Amino acid sequence: MESLFNRNRTGFGTAEWADKNHNIITGCIHNCRYCYSRKKAVETGRITQSDDWQREQLDQFKYQSTAIRSHGVVMYPSQHDLSPDFKLQHLETISKLLAAGNSVLLVTKAHLEMVQAICERFGNQKDRLLFRITIGSLDRQICSFWEPGAPQPDERVEALKYAYTQGYMTSVSAEPMLEGPENMIRLYRTLEPYITNDIWFGKMNSVRSRIDTSIPAVAAGVKIIEKLQSDANIGRLYEALKAETKVRWKESIQKVVNIMKP
Repeated sequence: MESLFNRNRTGFGTAEWADKNHNIITGCIHNCRYCYSRKKAVETGRITQSDDWQREQLDQFKYQSTAIRSHGVVMYPSQHDLSPDFKLQHLETISKLLAAGNSVLLVTKAHLEMVQAICERFGNQKDRLLFRITIGSLDRQICSFWEPGAPQPDERVEALKYAYTQGYMTSVSAEPMLEGPENMIRLYRTLEPYITNDIWFGKMNSVRSRIDTSIPAVAAGVKIIEKLQSDANIGRLYEALKAETKVRWKESIQKVVNIMKP
């Protein structure tokens, strides 16, 4: 029987990956500059200002809810991350999602501690768990700038290797890409041996509306990203990796490629 994780899905965003999303936390300690969830939380009144986002708060209703149903593949989480401060709650939530009959896609800028705990707890359910670890660059300085509260890339790579050696299904999300095509190709070559399923490449979306460019260094960083993900650079990346069977392209790249096709 083919894994539900390999199903081709239509739509965009998280709908490209899963049938349903689940979250139990408001906020995220990683405080990534490009975070779409933070902007949405401000707009909907869940937080009063952007700085509140890095202070995680457990949503007791969502955490204690017994109304978890079987949906197929559930992406957990999609609006926060698997932070060690809520380790027990994350483990319990994953357990509930599995008990309801779901397969669970764990998307995370991985803390090694969390990946180790999940691997230890769910060793008899490996066929319904897929780790998708977000790694947009292997450069510590670049990751520190864009993702100031997240684990450094070397810890995320170590977490990927750990899940792989423990026999779990593994994947990588290089969305958003934080460097140009040459370094993205190097990232793929470095990580491919530890990927059982796929690696997704995607652009940093809506950079002008999601990112606070009032700080000069951030404004300069946005300009660099826009240059790195120009149509020409996206085309070079696509041509270099289009034949690789593990490579998948997010909608943001598919749009560029479709325009460029004769």
